[in-house]
Amino acid sequence: MTNVTTTAPAAPPARTAPAPLFAKRKVNKGHLRKKTSDAATAPVNDVDQDKSAVQSPQAPGAAAVYSTAESLHKLTINDAATSSDAKQSQPATTPTAPPSDADAKGARIIDGPVSPEFVAYFRSCLPPSTKATDLTIELVPNKRRGLIAHRAYAVGDLLWREDPVVALPFAEEADSECAWCFATAAPNGKLLRCTACAAVMYCSRDCQRRDWSLHKHECPHFKTKKDYPIAVRFFARMMRLREAKATTPTGHDWWSLVEELHWAPLEHAEAENMARAIFAAAKLVSRDTLPSPSAAMQFMSILQTNGLTVHHTSDLARKADGLYVATAMANHACDPNAICVFSGRSVTVRCLRPIAEGDEVTINYVDVCQPEPDRQRDLKHFHFTCACALCVRERADAVGKGAKQKVEIRTLADHDRAVADPTIDPRLLQEPRRHLISQLMARPDTADYAAVARLATALMDTYAQYLGSIHPVTLFHVPPALKAQVHLLDERPSSLAEAHAQIQSAQALLAGFRQWQRDVKVWGYAGEDIRAMDVDTAVQALQQFVGMLEMGLRSRAF
Repeated sequence: MTNVTTTAPAAPPARTAPAPLFAKRKVNKGHLRKKTSDAATAPVNDVDQDKSAVQSPQAPGAAAVYSTAESLHKLTINDAATSSDAKQSQPATTPTAPPSDADAKGARIIDGPVSPEFVAYFRSCLPPSTKATDLTIELVPNKRRGLIAHRAYAVGDLLWREDPVVALPFAEEADSECAWCFATAAPNGKLLRCTACAAVMYCSRDCQRRDWSLHKHECPHFKTKKDYPIAVRFFARMMRLREAKATTPTGHDWWSLVEELHWAPLEHAEAENMARAIFAAAKLVSRDTLPSPSAAMQFMSILQTNGLTVHHTSDLARKADGLYVATAMANHACDPNAICVFSGRSVTVRCLRPIAEGDEVTINYVDVCQPEPDRQRDLKHFHFTCACALCVRERADAVGKGAKQKVEIRTLADHDRAVADPTIDPRLLQEPRRHLISQLMARPDTADYAAVARLATALMDTYAQYLGSIHPVTLFHVPPALKAQVHLLDERPSSLAEAHAQIQSAQALLAGFRQWQRDVKVWGYAGEDIRAMDVDTAVQALQQFVGMLEMGLRSRAF
């Protein structure tokens, strides 16, 4: 069959939980961005502008407000040391992530899990049917604070839902996503540009109005400089919320809740990067809005440690960073029992595998479908080394096998040799498989669909082996694998037996697609998210294929 579109599966999100806000991000220079005319964008910026808000603030000189990066680095170390010394006699009870079996050296120590105000906010994120005592923030042995379940949860159960304090699209996505809800298309098919600064896009006037209370302060600055890094804008927006004493839906001050999140002493390079971001952000806020140097560095460390990467549902592409206060309370595990699923700005955290009463609820901070050394590398940014049972076991197994840490695959033959090599971790083959599929699909009309189907199935099966068959990342790779197999069906069987075999194969693929449609609904994906994966077209093609062969059998055409 040739009327089904097969595309190479994209890489899963590098992080579905806190991501390094100050890490260098690779920009896809080949990404096509929608260009809109002035006529198309004119209606967007029709909100009445507060004249006082759009005046350029007098940005204080960096030297006058903040010290050098080295001094800022020392401030964070001294603050942490002072706090730690003051609490030596208290139990080890830091704020939230990053957790570890070995405490991060010099991390801030505070008394008790969280404030009553934080508890009230967390409870407001729980589903209405959840009792206040079903999921609580408690001290966790060897991890300090964490989330503990006090009843059983089944796969797919909603644990909590939360909107961010602040969330912003990545700079490379600014021209292709709504700055408020991160939609990649407007209801009428066009994203509209803010006509005042021409730096941000919106899918509707409603989203523009929702964002205006914060965007109006940065808008005049974007007229002359449009490429402020996301960390700079994040800091400036948080300072504005702090100045305005913005409150949560429960009426509590956002800033006081953010201050309860974990922060850790910074490496010198991190301090320098954050200092530069603070210096740049000083241009976007008024002098009175800026906090003290140590408070600024503490907040930047909080942001670095607790930010969540927002990703598209349909293709798992990373699209934004957000600060989700309640979700930041969940600790990391390389074999988590909960997962973050995004819908626009909102995150819903659902049960990934059965959670029993008394279990800690955990999420993953990094891509856990990679070998232990790679997970540890990505976790360095959180200032801890994971010593979970899975990491310890994999480390021992890797030493016993003499496992290879890198693999170079350029051809299908290289891939097949790597599959047969017991010293190569199957997870190292995932990215090479994607590249090989892309190469094979460069010319769809002449593609080797047998090879594509074999690679796509191996990609899907490896995720199922390490993440589980119902994990969203695994499910995302199911349609490409099934679509590739659709291309192998023969529309003109040469015998009666072959016609029956083709019908059975097509019905098996139909069953696979229907099972996939049921599985993705477990995670609360909306209809438009499912439609974006273009499964319906493949199902219709299979149904037509089966109908054609059955008609041939009835007319004895074979």
